[in-house]
Amino acid sequence: MFKMILQMTCLVLVLSGLAIGKRDYNFDKNDLYSSSQVRQINIEIPYGNMEIKKSSSDKIEVHFRHIVFANSQENADDINRELNYKIEQVGDRLVIGMDREHNNPSRKEFWKKLLDGDRKNSQILLKILLPDNKSAKINSASCEIKISDLHLDLEINSASSAIAMENTGGEISCELASGDVIIGGHDGNIEIETASSDLHLNDIKGNLKLSAASGNIEIDNVGGNIDAEASSGDIRAYTVSGSVDLSTISGSIFADDLSGSSRTKTVSGDITMKSLQAVDGRISASSVSGQIHLEINSKFAGEIDISSVSGRVSHSFEGDLRMESRNRISGNIGIGNGSLNISSTSGDIVIEKY
Repeated sequence: MFKMILQMTCLVLVLSGLAIGKRDYNFDKNDLYSSSQVRQINIEIPYGNMEIKKSSSDKIEVHFRHIVFANSQENADDINRELNYKIEQVGDRLVIGMDREHNNPSRKEFWKKLLDGDRKNSQILLKILLPDNKSAKINSASCEIKISDLHLDLEINSASSAIAMENTGGEISCELASGDVIIGGHDGNIEIETASSDLHLNDIKGNLKLSAASGNIEIDNVGGNIDAEASSGDIRAYTVSGSVDLSTISGSIFADDLSGSSRTKTVSGDITMKSLQAVDGRISASSVSGQIHLEINSKFAGEIDISSVSGRVSHSFEGDLRMESRNRISGNIGIGNGSLNISSTSGDIVIEKY
């Protein structure tokens, strides 16, 4: 045991000593293009930080920096060449990318890389300034992406990226496995499909189509329609003027201050809907084993059908209602075109007026 501890200690000391004498080497490349000749920007980088902002001119500026941690300029040059950064204009497309070599070095080559500065000891910074009303496609394995103050039709495909957008516009399509998405102040439609990302969207003037397997979805102040689904994550929606369609399997659903029609569905998650403003809209909620609690506008008028197989049903409505069974109520409230359909298998149902 003592021998093993001694060996591990020596290895740690050796690896710690490798950093002695190393420093950062910066490799910069700046390019300028006429925006009138570029319609779309295609970006493909494996990792790093990316920032896209609105340009103060009618030019497209691309600033690239590769930061290499090495013990000599020569070794840093070797690592930078392996990255092989490229930028070129192909027709009306501006193509930005790199072709990093992937090989399996021998043991001798491995130790040489470790001593001289391994290829992983580097960072990529990409900053793009461009005018409004362009389009962009981004492909990345793992990248932090920030976009602000820009109207841009955007398509993102990534394995693991953190995405932040602020004061933007345009059609957005995003597909990623992981990495949180935060969007604030956007004018346009957004479509996001993810495996485990948490989604946070607020102040959206457009329609949303969101899908998350295990991530949570939170939405606030949306001027369009929402179609959102999650498997095990929760969904939260606040202040929505359009129609809402929310569904989960085991996650819960909470909504507050919805103006339009709504449809909510869970398997085992609870459903809580507060301040539903619709007077003559369509409201439906269903769950297998989750609890359902709704607050309905006191001026709501239309047909209602509330039922549970084995759960309890309670309500505060008055009108021409029929108690068809202990756990089912149907009939009409006032004169209107609204409809309220609430059902569960074993969960309790509570309907209140406000």
